[in-house]
Amino acid sequence: MEELTKDYITIGINIVIALTAIAAVLFSRVLSKNQLRRGKLEDIFRLFNKLMYTYGSLFDLYISINTYHSSPEQRGSILEKYNKDREDFIKRFNVDALIEDYYTLDMLIKLYVKGKLKKDMMALCLLYIDLFDVGHNQQYIVKSIFWRDGFPNADKMNLLFRSLEENMIKDLGMSNKKSLYTREDIRKHCNNDLKKDLKMIKVLT
Repeated sequence: MEELTKDYITIGINIVIALTAIAAVLFSRVLSKNQLRRGKLEDIFRLFNKLMYTYGSLFDLYISINTYHSSPEQRGSILEKYNKDREDFIKRFNVDALIEDYYTLDMLIKLYVKGKLKKDMMALCLLYIDLFDVGHNQQYIVKSIFWRDGFPNADKMNLLFRSLEENMIKDLGMSNKKSLYTREDIRKHCNNDLKKDLKMIKVLT
């Protein structure tokens, strides 16, 4: 009887040890997953800041392109200034690296950000690449189709980006439910919600 009792105790201890080991493995996996996501969110912060650093210069190029199309009588002087500013932009920033950063950022947002914040950030990325296409690549049709009211200036963009940063920090404690959005979804969000948010932002001058 005593031996049977000892066997039960031994079995019980082994079960407890096994359950503890399983719990430790599961906890370790959750912790690793959270640490991975936190690291990716830090990458998103870093890449967003790199792109925002170039936004003001791209906006200046866009202004020149916009003036070129709206003031035919000034095209000669405007084109000369634009070409100089664009050359300075290329010297100052690695354009290929900027494009790579954009696509990396877009991918990280799709994988590691959730809900409305994901749509907001993807819309901001779309705004940036649209401005790049107009300002650097001279694709004025992008502005004519998607940004008829013009692009937001650097001050507005900075305020909007800082607001998204705060929301991302809050988002760290939320569930990791997947949210999938197509480019068409983000274009609608960009045209509707993002543009409304930009109009509401008041910049002190």
